[in-house]
Amino acid sequence: MKKFLSLAAAVMTAASAIPYCPKAAEDMNVKNIPHLTDYYPLELEQETVNYISSRKLDIDFNSDGKFDHLDCYLLDRYDDYPGNNDSLPEDIREKIIANSDLDGDGETDAREKGCILCHFLLYCDIDTSFFDQSTYEAYDKELGIPYGPSYNSNRLSMNFVDSLNDRSIFLGVHYLFLEKMIEEGKVDPDINNDGKFDMSDVVDFTIASTNDPWIGEQDPDTGLWFYKCSPDKKIVLDDEIMERAKKITLEQSDYEFVQLYDPSALLDCLFLTEPVLPEYSDNTYYEKFYENAQYYLIGDMVKNYREYIVQDSAFQPIVDEMEKQNKEKEEVKNRFFDEVASGKAAAPDLNFDNIIDGRDLHISELYHGDLVFGRTAEESSLTKEEYDNISKNCDYDHNGISGDDGDFNLIFDYICNVVNERTIAMATDSTGEFYKLYADALFIKEMYPDEKPNSFNDQFHLYDDSGEKYEFPTLEEHYDSYLVRLAKKMTSRPDIDGNGTVDELDKKYAESYAAYIKTGEMGDTEIPEDVIERIKTDCDFTGDGKSGLLYDMQVAALYIDRVVLKNSWKNDISSKSEEKSSGDANCDYELSMADSVIIMQSLANPDSFGINGTNENHITEQGCENADIAGNNDGVTTADALAVQLILLGLDYTKYC
Repeated sequence: MKKFLSLAAAVMTAASAIPYCPKAAEDMNVKNIPHLTDYYPLELEQETVNYISSRKLDIDFNSDGKFDHLDCYLLDRYDDYPGNNDSLPEDIREKIIANSDLDGDGETDAREKGCILCHFLLYCDIDTSFFDQSTYEAYDKELGIPYGPSYNSNRLSMNFVDSLNDRSIFLGVHYLFLEKMIEEGKVDPDINNDGKFDMSDVVDFTIASTNDPWIGEQDPDTGLWFYKCSPDKKIVLDDEIMERAKKITLEQSDYEFVQLYDPSALLDCLFLTEPVLPEYSDNTYYEKFYENAQYYLIGDMVKNYREYIVQDSAFQPIVDEMEKQNKEKEEVKNRFFDEVASGKAAAPDLNFDNIIDGRDLHISELYHGDLVFGRTAEESSLTKEEYDNISKNCDYDHNGISGDDGDFNLIFDYICNVVNERTIAMATDSTGEFYKLYADALFIKEMYPDEKPNSFNDQFHLYDDSGEKYEFPTLEEHYDSYLVRLAKKMTSRPDIDGNGTVDELDKKYAESYAAYIKTGEMGDTEIPEDVIERIKTDCDFTGDGKSGLLYDMQVAALYIDRVVLKNSWKNDISSKSEEKSSGDANCDYELSMADSVIIMQSLANPDSFGINGTNENHITEQGCENADIAGNNDGVTTADALAVQLILLGLDYTKYC
């Protein structure tokens, strides 16, 4: 793990090379770097900076001489999904295509959009107009492009403001915008209306924004802590206080979007103006405000604040100590694993059944409870053999004490690792495809072998007595699943060579590599080395997290054959659609994404695109009749738009609409 401050310095140094960055590197806008709640955001920012610098990307997408919120909005609006129309001016669209593909894989995905948006938030001036939808609708008007709808019927400006809010929370910088809101008088933090902003307002806001408090208790058998929802401890505030608290989250009146500021953000704002008193870290301190206020764990929130709100000069030693402790723990764990593998230490088969699973973990938990509550061997629920084994033979961390917390943690790590490896192997088919949901179900079964999860859908037949066994999916099932994920924009089209076009050559590459997987020899088409590397890293079409396996290649070839080359286009599904005029909503005598778009436009903006709409491209009565393909003649709905997309993918829409 990289040192926090040295990493931040590296980020800030590299950032100075970014074209049109609105701030110099030394003006990074986070007032205290530890306000970032984790190392990950800065690591992600360093990766973004490196990509932009090394590939000389120009992220001033509107070419106005600066990188700002409008560039981020244009990027968020950009949609490279085939057939979708983001309505961006062509010069802006081309610049986005050329400069937003951070990793150079031939497409701009949601992660890359998010990285660029985070980069903006780390350096921008704090301006509350960023969260005003009218800012972006005015810009749409300036560019001469429509406000929306987007693919899910929301205005594109609302989608962007939502994304901006999510990313500011992810970075832990949303308190800066709340502070600005307070400064500008758009938000009043004096929730109890006593004339001042203090800790009592944070208490009220925390209570108002918490459904029910959670209370921690120790399990009487294992001594482990667990938390449960306790409606009986809920505090009911006055209506006036509740109404004032709601105004901290800014609801857009014309839409249903809520800009979220949580209690930690308000706490940050308070501690920008007053010192953190020691008593604030004690949950029971808050009983002075309300009975049962301790159960809202405000003291714990302050403790978390104190851990990361430390000035730079004092923060580095804390980071160094944390890294040292983590490194030592990892070394102890690796040494224990190696000792078990070499036979120097016995595996923690604590119930002596020659199987490492959750039953062994439960025995260690019961012994842990014995230690916590001071139970003797005679008072323990364990057998004498089990108790003596842990108390005498399980000093896995070599500290001279057998069965203590250090050993308990090592037992937990080892059992989880063994069970995880075993279930992964069980959930991998003969072609190498890995089925995560199956593996997760197997893991739960092995970690809790004597329990059946509540409300559990036993789709893998792990708990029933029918004798039926789970069968791995076939190629056709993988293909259907791929089409569904593609329709939902959860995966990409099979551009095997990454040249931006899905064509017959991609199919030949997929077939050739599939032959190599099956026989050890490439098929008829020679594959360039760079394409092979891409297949190994960027061609996961089954969604198992592994790229370039047999089914990935077969699904890719099948899609290109059926959808791109349309060799199997006239199938039963299209025949069903043709019986109802094929969804031809724009009456141009062919089925395309344009039909799905006009259906969505007519529903989201009927004044412009409905039957009597003012736009010259509005839907007609014949178009509505053609569009009504899903459902039982229930009129034009969003299901019809989805059905058109599924038909275009060669998928049976009747299964999903």
